[in-house]
Amino acid sequence: LQKSEARVRALLEAMPDMIFELSGDGMFLDSIHARGVNTLLPPEEFLGKNIREVMPPEISSPTMFAIRRAIETGQLHAFEYLLPVRGEVRSYETRVMAISGNKAIAIVREITTRKQIEQEREKFINELEIKNKEPETLRESLASIVGTLEFTEIIDRILAQIKRVVPYDTASVWRVEGKQQIIIAGVDLPPEIRIPGTILVVNENNSAYPLIMGTVPFILNNNVQEELADFKNPPDDYVNSWLAVPLKTKGRIIGMINLDGKNKGQFTEHHAELAVSFANQVA
Repeated sequence: LQKSEARVRALLEAMPDMIFELSGDGMFLDSIHARGVNTLLPPEEFLGKNIREVMPPEISSPTMFAIRRAIETGQLHAFEYLLPVRGEVRSYETRVMAISGNKAIAIVREITTRKQIEQEREKFINELEIKNKEPETLRESLASIVGTLEFTEIIDRILAQIKRVVPYDTASVWRVEGKQQIIIAGVDLPPEIRIPGTILVVNENNSAYPLIMGTVPFILNNNVQEELADFKNPPDDYVNSWLAVPLKTKGRIIGMINLDGKNKGQFTEHHAELAVSFANQVA
């Protein structure tokens, strides 16, 4: 019997887990853990004490529930939780199984690395889905142009499809004629901006001037209220991020698409590249 117990303990000590024996009412009776694996507290600070005394409620409560369920059903009960350890939040998994005499063992394993890998994998999958959605949206917008000759319907569809990949709050499409910038379509704009009817002057005081003159491929500004004077007054004072892309045919700029964000830092250069692709179709 002593040899058998020694063999079992040696096996348990070789496992990369912390193993605790608890009574049915949550008292720590014994603990075994591999060399190099440190428990949150030294054994003398928790052995003989109730788990409710030494662990926070977010851990002691599910552990007690698991102990009761394991003893009542004879089945394994597992759960996960987060725990701050030396200034860093770590992830753990606890498996609870009943043993004889109204007792249970809790096998605790740190799974922080596994969780980080799962999060990175999920992030990668989401990025792939976004990248796959972008060419699909471009194909759909081209199909909408081929499938209808109604100009306003085309513009409305393309603005709606742009929003699937560029997170704007309001949008407008403008035609450029000489020294005038004339609005021809828009989405969720303030009522003061009339469609048709709103006309802006194209000069150096217009923030879109470099774009209309063809000196820049797009304008991306994520701090509009601090940097662009013509956005400081109503009805444009709600805009904090601004993305403008040209409508160009045969090398000539005939208009522009403006995408507005209510928050700072709302657009990226990748958003600008996508918007340019859509603008080429609109033009």
